Amino acid sequence: MRKTRVVDERRHKFLVRSALLDFVIAIVSYTFSGSGPFLVFLTLGVIFILLDRLGTPAVELDIDGTTYWIYPSWNFSEIVVDGGDRRTFPLLPGKNTIEVGRKVINVYQMPRRFFPALFVEFEGEKIKLL
Repeated sequence: MRKTRVVDERRHKFLVRSALLDFVIAIVSYTFSGSGPFLVFLTLGVIFILLDRLGTPAVELDIDGTTYWIYPSWNFSEIVVDGGDRRTFPLLPGKNTIEVGRKVINVYQMPRRFFPALFVEFEGEKIKLL
């Protein structure tokens, strides 16, 4: 079990489309309005690209020769298990038990001020995800 980063396809599509739209708006605004709005939209496009490259924190598990990635959804309401197939499980405060490949994985969600803290426990090893 190790901590890694994953790029979710839906999040990737949204961020890339937003960045491309901001770059197009930046070019059009430069031709009509000058450098003021151009720099704003160019900066927003760069921020979207950086957020896309950052990825989502995930835990990588190797269970019976199959690699699974466990990470939260964009609004922390579900936990996504991506491996042979993609499955989602509801994420509730406290202890959540997930069965993946005949193995039991515990996911703990602890409420905090802005984002919840997530811990993944597998075979006695506990990793802080967020």
